[in-house]
Amino acid sequence: MEIKMEPLDTTGSFKKEYATHKSDYVSSWEWTKERSKYHFDYTRRDQPGEYYFPLGRFQGDWSEDLEQALNTEKTTSTWATRSHGMYYDKITGTDVNSPMIVQEEYDLVKAGYSTDLKLTDVVERIKIGPSLSKIYKYFELEDPWVRLHIQQPGQMFNFHIDKLYDRTTDIERVVRIVVFLADWQPGQFYQYGTLLLSHWKAGDAHTFSWRDVPHATANASRGVRPILFMTGLKTEKTRELLANSTALTVHTLA
Repeated sequence: MEIKMEPLDTTGSFKKEYATHKSDYVSSWEWTKERSKYHFDYTRRDQPGEYYFPLGRFQGDWSEDLEQALNTEKTTSTWATRSHGMYYDKITGTDVNSPMIVQEEYDLVKAGYSTDLKLTDVVERIKIGPSLSKIYKYFELEDPWVRLHIQQPGQMFNFHIDKLYDRTTDIERVVRIVVFLADWQPGQFYQYGTLLLSHWKAGDAHTFSWRDVPHATANASRGVRPILFMTGLKTEKTRELLANSTALTVHTLA
């Protein structure tokens, strides 16, 4: 199922709009909410196909890669560091923090969180093994930003809306794809709007309307929750896969 994203009502480029107006807001939540087409009626029960789009299930054996990832050195992401590798300063050759970290930390404090809230442990793409690499290569994303999120018990990604406007001036091309790498355990939460996910199986994949739907994850279980997390630009192959995938689709890795 293809996700349609209408352009922002702006005469300038998305990058210009992002850079110019974000400083007018003290809250990242309010900035993203203004740009969202979500209804924000929390009494309504959202359904699959509105903002969350199942893509079926991958079949394959990535147990060795996953075991290696669980035992490799990882970094723990906070809001300040979560986007390292995405926001890259080509002049200095270094990673930089989120362009709206001040507003993001304002939201954390206002909601009662610590600014060093631990979101998830991260394994970078360079450390991802060959079996898991086949999954992200399957989608043939352009300029992919790929990580493993190994969310430890006690870690959480608080309710927020994504901001990927600086990825390209053609915002419709930007897509995020999630693949669960292990079966759901009680106490593991994934939420899009008012839709709560549970009982997923290893290999289950989905995408979502990142610009619109507020979402959150948390791990209150007795084990880790690993996912393959991909951000990139749609190619024709990506569009074909998204358009032809449903909750019942089976993707077999060669």
